Amino acid sequence: PLLSDVDDLPPGIASATVATNDGTHAEVAMALMRRGCHVLVEKPLCIDRLDGAQMLRTAQRCGVVLSTGHIERFNAAFDAASLSWIRRAALLHRGSTHPFLRFRRFSCREASAVDSVLDLMVHDLDLLAWLCDIPADAQLHLIGRQIGARSVRARVRLGGLVAELESGYGSMLPAARLQVCSSGRQHVLDLRKPHSTKEGDDDALTRQYRDFRRAVQGSGGRIASGIDGLAAVVRASQVLHA
Repeated sequence: PLLSDVDDLPPGIASATVATNDGTHAEVAMALMRRGCHVLVEKPLCIDRLDGAQMLRTAQRCGVVLSTGHIERFNAAFDAASLSWIRRAALLHRGSTHPFLRFRRFSCREASAVDSVLDLMVHDLDLLAWLCDIPADAQLHLIGRQIGARSVRARVRLGGLVAELESGYGSMLPAARLQVCSSGRQHVLDLRKPHSTKEGDDDALTRQYRDFRRAVQGSGGRIASGIDGLAAVVRASQVLHA
């Protein structure tokens, strides 16, 4: 049934997904956690970093798992071999002033370019940290930024690596692409292209929920934690407001 309030939910619900309007993620997630629910919040975890910090405190106080739906971690392009290769290459590239990763992500929808940062670029800010094994408390340094009518471009340094990110709306075709620059060569991954996976025909969403269940059971995996989700929001805010 369609309910108008979290308080109208029946008792005994063990876990829930928050896929409401972005501005209500914090309020709804904390109400669920106070009921003892483990919660998976669709990205972005929140809009305001202070709300995110309160969400983390609520999860800890209530003894529940808070995860973030950064579904690109479950893109079949990032199988175990690819992930291992990217992380090895990242170790060799640290300290270089040349970009190691270049992300480009566009949507066909019509909206303000700045809105794409918390909607689209936040995916790639999380991927940058996760793919390169960069901790959530690492500081992002904004090297340069360009905000246009349809897109936002940023060059950042995070964890000793330089990366370029671009996101926007109003594209004729949706796009999600990652370019890895290693040993003088460029490797391009089309993140919208179907890739084979050893986990059968399960899609990314199914793999994400399977991993969320493992996190609830205490055996983490690829799933982005609440801490990871907040880190992505903080970094996106830096791109917008630094």
